[in-house]
Amino acid sequence: MKQTANRENNYLERNPSPIIIVDLTGSLIYLNQATQDFLGKLGLDESAFPDLLPPNFIDIFQNCKAAAVSIPSTRIEYADRVIIWSSFFSENMQEVMYQGMDITRLHRNELALRAAKEKAEEGEKLKAAFLDNMSHEIRTPLNSLLGFMGLLGDELEGNLSEDQHFYFELIQENGNRLARTMQEILDISHFSSGTYEVKMETIDVGALIKEHTDNTLDQAKAKGLQFLIDLPVQELLATTDPYCLNQTISHLLDNAVKYTLEGHVSVKLQKTDAGTEIRIEDSGPGMDDEMQRSIFMAFNQGSIGHSKQYQGIGLGLSLVRVYLDTIGATVDLDSVIGDGSRFKITIPN
Repeated sequence: MKQTANRENNYLERNPSPIIIVDLTGSLIYLNQATQDFLGKLGLDESAFPDLLPPNFIDIFQNCKAAAVSIPSTRIEYADRVIIWSSFFSENMQEVMYQGMDITRLHRNELALRAAKEKAEEGEKLKAAFLDNMSHEIRTPLNSLLGFMGLLGDELEGNLSEDQHFYFELIQENGNRLARTMQEILDISHFSSGTYEVKMETIDVGALIKEHTDNTLDQAKAKGLQFLIDLPVQELLATTDPYCLNQTISHLLDNAVKYTLEGHVSVKLQKTDAGTEIRIEDSGPGMDDEMQRSIFMAFNQGSIGHSKQYQGIGLGLSLVRVYLDTIGATVDLDSVIGDGSRFKITIPN
């Protein structure tokens, strides 16, 4: 027993962590060398050991003994160290041992991570504010240019040569393209920074889709595509964020028409047990498994670089995923090379 006691005392003395043992009145029974060194660094002597322990430590362990519960750990910050004190009753419940664990490095890392997080969040807010301002400065004159160019084109419609008519259409097409790009960049910024405010409303999904199909029909006909629309006669209501759903349908229909060179594009809306289901299908080139895994990533397209075949910066489908995640909806993709693509959106009940 004496040898065991010596071993225990040797362990406590050589332990690099500060150890303090007190009786139930708070009187000092033992403190090890690590505790003495710690007190010395703080400019204190052995009698000042209570300054190291949690405030009201005597009341705390006496209350814990009376309630027959464990003594809670306490984290204390000193001048240049942070320590978590764990405390235990002796076997006979007449003494309490406090053992400190130095977490100074963890504490500093925590502060650094917190500062980095706050800096990143502030950066996101500044980026969103900058993009908002840039969007206003670009879109306002751009909308004026496009509007007046359209009016001018209508006025001169009968007097334009074939080349001039082509130039007017080209100006409007590229202006609209620039406006769409600005909106995509703004959306990816707002949603990623958490500054977008979701507004859930009950809307007629069929009416929303019809607006888009009316606008897309001319584009499909211009490419010689068959445009198939299957909407229920009666209202089909769903509770969602109108902007998110509106943008989702717009991006998916634009993509279907853009990438389909021949064949068809179809839209179907129906109510299922899972919720409101929207299916958008095309007979375009399709996608292999690798492309399907990355198609919802930002700035991704089937081909990239200066030689890419299609316009756009590759944000459309990544935004679709963002919009649908925001409203709690899902998107499923089924595609085969040479056999088109099929997107299924489900808005839960």
